[in-house]
Amino acid sequence: MNTETKTYFWVNQLENKFPPEFISSKNKKFIVVEECKAILKDSLVGDVILHADFIHRDHYLDYACCFVNEEANRDTAKYEYNSQKQSFKLWFTDLYGEIVNIDAFALRLLLIF
Repeated sequence: MNTETKTYFWVNQLENKFPPEFISSKNKKFIVVEECKAILKDSLVGDVILHADFIHRDHYLDYACCFVNEEANRDTAKYEYNSQKQSFKLWFTDLYGEIVNIDAFALRLLLIF
């Protein structure tokens, strides 16, 4: 019998690696985007979208996964992860699709495996 593991995974870099135990799990794997906070020039930014290349299905708006600095009680986005690729990239855009260079951010993911 496989048991499901849930762990919060925080990142603050544009290029990241999933924990080895997540990648090597034989269970179905899911990534839940819980919350992302970002600053630009010492203030919180609005109307910015976080994108992630760990999304393997539904590549809407260039892999968009959430708005930045939304209220914590919003609906979360859940993505199944079928890859063995450990690394993933993040990027930010404005509503026009133009790259936004964020000064600092923290992203909380829930990994289910």
